[in-house]
Amino acid sequence: KAGGHNIPMQEVLRADTPKPKMVSGAVEAAVIAKIRELAPKVDAVLLGDQVSATISDAVYEAVLDCAREHKLVTVADSRARAGFFRDVDVIKPNDREAGLAAGIEVVDKATLEQAGRFLLTRAKNALVTLGPKGITVFAANGSIENVPIRPVRAVDVTGAGDTVAAAIVLTLAAGGTLRDAAVLGNTAAG
Repeated sequence: KAGGHNIPMQEVLRADTPKPKMVSGAVEAAVIAKIRELAPKVDAVLLGDQVSATISDAVYEAVLDCAREHKLVTVADSRARAGFFRDVDVIKPNDREAGLAAGIEVVDKATLEQAGRFLLTRAKNALVTLGPKGITVFAANGSIENVPIRPVRAVDVTGAGDTVAAAIVLTLAAGGTLRDAAVLGNTAAG
């Protein structure tokens, strides 16, 4: 289901398989080969793990190896496995996904901070989206900042989280700060 505690659930019917089998064998090897081929040609990697089975342990290790070797910015956005993405520069779950990773329900500022601190045991930084309440930035240095949205009349919020993730990776790849990434993510998502 798409959406967090601060926005209504939007998914009514999916055409894909919600629990597909994780890639392996020749397909996994081909994915890893493509990652190794493209890594020297890019500045950043956005790992979008919504309902897929492409990011196996081996695929993820290949991404991390390439990121270290080529000094790539790494941002992960996962619907159900936010805690899986250790060592990325930024993990970007919504509040519900952050709680799922931490094994708690995010219902207030205290539980949000608990989930954010948990995410910092996995990723270097976390930007947790809160729908109309903005984005909370949990930085590696321990600072926590809520970056509010600029109110707009949203026509359709489908894909807002994906849009935020894209804005984050682009901002960081261009040399922006975490706060810059949150501001631009909020603005891009509308």
